[in-house]
Amino acid sequence: MIFFDFLQRCHDSAIRFSLLGEELKVSAPKNTLSPEVVAQLRQLKPELMAWLRENGGAGRAPVARLAPLTKQASAAMASASPGQQQLWFTQQAGASGDQYHFVCVLDLQGQLDVPALEAAFASIVERHEPLRTVFAEVNGELQQCVLQHAACPIVLSDLTALPETDRLERCAELVSELAAAPFDLARDVMLRLNLIALGEQHHRLSMVLHHIASDGWSLGVLIKEFQAMYVAGDLAAGLGRLAPLPALPVRYTDYTYWLRESMQGQVGADLKSYWTERLRNAPNMHSLATDHRRALAPSSRAAHLHTTLGGDTLHALRQLAQQTGTTLFMVLETVFSIVLRRHGQSDDMIIGTPVANRMHDDVAGLVGYFVNLVALRHQVDLSLSFTALLRQAREQIIGAFAHQMLPFDEVVRCVPANRSTSHGALVQVIFTLQNNAIDQLALPDLTCRVERPDKAHTFFDITLEATETNANLALHWEYS
Repeated sequence: MIFFDFLQRCHDSAIRFSLLGEELKVSAPKNTLSPEVVAQLRQLKPELMAWLRENGGAGRAPVARLAPLTKQASAAMASASPGQQQLWFTQQAGASGDQYHFVCVLDLQGQLDVPALEAAFASIVERHEPLRTVFAEVNGELQQCVLQHAACPIVLSDLTALPETDRLERCAELVSELAAAPFDLARDVMLRLNLIALGEQHHRLSMVLHHIASDGWSLGVLIKEFQAMYVAGDLAAGLGRLAPLPALPVRYTDYTYWLRESMQGQVGADLKSYWTERLRNAPNMHSLATDHRRALAPSSRAAHLHTTLGGDTLHALRQLAQQTGTTLFMVLETVFSIVLRRHGQSDDMIIGTPVANRMHDDVAGLVGYFVNLVALRHQVDLSLSFTALLRQAREQIIGAFAHQMLPFDEVVRCVPANRSTSHGALVQVIFTLQNNAIDQLALPDLTCRVERPDKAHTFFDITLEATETNANLALHWEYS
């Protein structure tokens, strides 16, 4: 459960928290502290204590009381979300379309049931409206237009006629070509599927999603639902008797309506007030030295570096987080800020981090564009100890995450500054921690490995993605 959704639920149940020194106090009506709540409280205790310190030691609902997210009447059109609007306008202005593509490849070895594969994805497209949503500008406002029915054919590419030694190389080239092919946002289904045959018992399925209809969390939803649907279809011998998944409680258009209404009320005003103060006099660009003079219209080409921290180091980092009442994300974010300070000219910097931004449990199972970018401001005084810098970062991170709902473009508008086409506003450096990556699927008669190819383009100067596993911490550096 997302931290602030848990906090909101506690608020609704009259469960209150406070700090007495370094001790967490809980006050709750009788029978409200269920075993589930207690377990979640133990898991989230470091974040909760840091949030209480940020908010003066007394537990209260984040920002202002969030309105309930309810199902709206169906309509032919609905206003696009702020993220969708920004992405659409940027692409219309000529930005490279494949910057906004999510690419995932399933390596399938064994007996593939193609009818079950097709039926699974047909059901997913029918289930998730954003995958069959197109966009139109009506009276100067971008609208989502949900297609009642939309086909999502799986295109077959047969490479078995090639020499076996050439197949994988040609497959990689084909995946790159498929990833780069543009979507027509006014007409296309926002999911493109290509099945590449490398042998009778070896296939690779390329999935390309447009960001306007998805995000990283959505990809996880799609993969899990594909697994459930494929297993059901295989058991039904491809006759279409798919065991239905539970009905989705709300639609993406319900969320965009709720977000729009929330931002126009007290919640939006509180969020803007926080970010205006938090980013007052913040630098508009990092102070890192670059190899070349920055162009007015820089290339978005990306390069990549993959490194790994071993299990012993990861264990030590986890222990440090536990001992300091922080999280692994906070520890790594602090380390990264120190590295940037040592290689830069200023102790004041902003590191962006993407957040799922799914404040209601009802949207956890939706495919759609929910993700938001949060600007984490660090003022790194190298004369301080690491523990002091970590404590400082913890307070700032908790405060920023409590105010994550405001769309990043609105955050940028809260900060008066000279803008430049040579770099992104406010954030040019990204850090993110993944701890729920799916790397394998259990499918009947198949070994299935999930792969995420390196992207050809990037929006940022540096992106550091850390992926936590039981064995190690994988570091993926992406830079322009």
